[in-house]
Amino acid sequence: MKGWIVKKPLTIEREEISRGENSDESLTKVKITKCLLTISDVMSYNGTNEQTDFALGSYGTGIVSETSDS
Repeated sequence: MKGWIVKKPLTIEREEISRGENSDESLTKVKITKCLLTISDVMSYNGTNEQTDFALGSYGTGIVSETSDS
């Protein structure tokens, strides 16, 4: 999946984001249709917050695209 990553204040880059180590094939997959940038995202982008190397849009909504058979 692709996402926008804050690399340093006022700098974002589009990157391939891998599945986390905790991904489980039995989980339901959701296709994200809308995402929300939070004040924390904006503060990190502006350099007010010290967090870097994270994906923007931590809140979102989507449609179930696959469910597990179990």
